[in-house]
Amino acid sequence: MDSTFIGLLVAVDKRLHKGSGGRLHVISPSPECRGILSEIGLLDFLLIEEAGPAAPDGMKELVPSREKPGAEFVLKAHEALMETSEEARKKFALLKDVLEKKLRRQNPSKDNLEE
Repeated sequence: MDSTFIGLLVAVDKRLHKGSGGRLHVISPSPECRGILSEIGLLDFLLIEEAGPAAPDGMKELVPSREKPGAEFVLKAHEALMETSEEARKKFALLKDVLEKKLRRQNPSKDNLEE
């Protein structure tokens, strides 16, 4: 579980809350996952439950993709993560700057439209 995935969890939680008022529930995280969430300061932000409902019959295990996420996906995930606390904002500020610069180099015309 890396910071991009954690940022994705935060972004999904925010979108659920904004859309339907619902929340993302993290069910039975492993001790390692719990430690990472604690280190980043998200144990009080995300809804974490020790036990939850059984997975629906139609649910299947996802096969990991070999394709790496692009810079824009990673940037959006980290921006969501940075909104959770001042500590997270400081921790990922440099990565955010690097990703923004990379995206501006990849698509300079988009940068000109935003100014």
